[in-house]
Amino acid sequence: MDTPRTSTATSPPSSAERCHPTTCQLPDCRCVGTDIPGNLDPREVPQMILFTIDDEITANTFPYYQEIFPAKSPMRNPNGCRATATFFVSDIRSDMSMVKTLVERGNEVASHSLTHELSYKHAWSPAVWDQQIQGMRQLLAQGTGLPVTQIRGMRAPNLQLGGDVQYSMLKARGFLYDSSMYGGTLEKEDDGPPLWPFTLDYPPYLPTIHAVCDQSDCPTRGYPQLWEVPLVRLYTLDGRSCAMTDVCPLKEDANTTEIVAFLRHNFLRHYTRNRAPFMISIHPRWFTRVPSSYPALKQFLRNITQEPDVWQVTLTQMLDWVRDPKPLSRLHELPSWQCPQTLWEKDPNKAVGILFTFATFAVLFAVLVIVTLLVELRNAGYLVNGLKRPKGGHYKHLPSQDPDDQTEETSPLTS
Repeated sequence: MDTPRTSTATSPPSSAERCHPTTCQLPDCRCVGTDIPGNLDPREVPQMILFTIDDEITANTFPYYQEIFPAKSPMRNPNGCRATATFFVSDIRSDMSMVKTLVERGNEVASHSLTHELSYKHAWSPAVWDQQIQGMRQLLAQGTGLPVTQIRGMRAPNLQLGGDVQYSMLKARGFLYDSSMYGGTLEKEDDGPPLWPFTLDYPPYLPTIHAVCDQSDCPTRGYPQLWEVPLVRLYTLDGRSCAMTDVCPLKEDANTTEIVAFLRHNFLRHYTRNRAPFMISIHPRWFTRVPSSYPALKQFLRNITQEPDVWQVTLTQMLDWVRDPKPLSRLHELPSWQCPQTLWEKDPNKAVGILFTFATFAVLFAVLVIVTLLVELRNAGYLVNGLKRPKGGHYKHLPSQDPDDQTEETSPLTS
């Protein structure tokens, strides 16, 4: 279970190793911080919701996702495009046909390892990290038909970091982001603005109460242009913290109203302060452990996505915005935030060409069918210009069927 542990964080880097905003700038570098990318006014920033789901996708879990993300989803962003999620998929037993369906509905998939067997006591070697994370990435690509390079992110099993071994592998394999660190105060509810995503050009460090990477095995070296999307701690209404939404200490008999209130309480911490992305991170077992969690989650998401400045996007879509911040009035300039286009919208000339080619082939096919049919009719002995071909192969005139044309035959004996 992805639960926070007692902090054993790596020692803070020296001042020479720390990130400086003057030298680390967007689109490919960003220091750890709570400042809004692009220095935008909070009122001009889209409040992004990051809905992430961990672990395998099977016949036991897919019905939940099928209902949240049906073929014709009622959850829409302000521009009318689908509200989406990021699935951190693990387990070679995951049903790739189900994974592909989720991808076809606009969702993102990312690697969460092949076996999910990483533990705090048994660290993975460099070879095992590569096998587990890159191996799952390749399996997802094969199962969905996506290029490997479009599987851009990963999350460590149990949020157990692998230090420089993990991040060296991610950098070497060309990943865009990791989402395994968590931050925010542990002892009491954080009263400051939440963290925004940052790059790992420098070892992560924030010299304030807004802790980041307060786990063991944090990276000690820099990994340029590799992004970290931290899990910002959530808090119950009485101030208790949790790294992931589904492990917050809610009563198992909590009702829908109570769970919606908990989600809204944490959403408002982001929305009313600096509009840092608000992450809802869950495992599907939450739906069985706390039965009201499923209807509460659906109710919250469907209500909140009706707001004009709230967008439910994938982690990659979110990073597209962070790397190139746009105010609400210019979100149409972000290609990945637009609805998937039909061929007519992408390239009308190409669409007309394809249609003309199809019509030409259709006409030629129809002519071929007609000619073939006529030949078959002729060979079968059907009428051709009033003639009928007898078995002997020669045509003869057919007897007239008009009584006036009939002549009485004269017998030789009576002539």
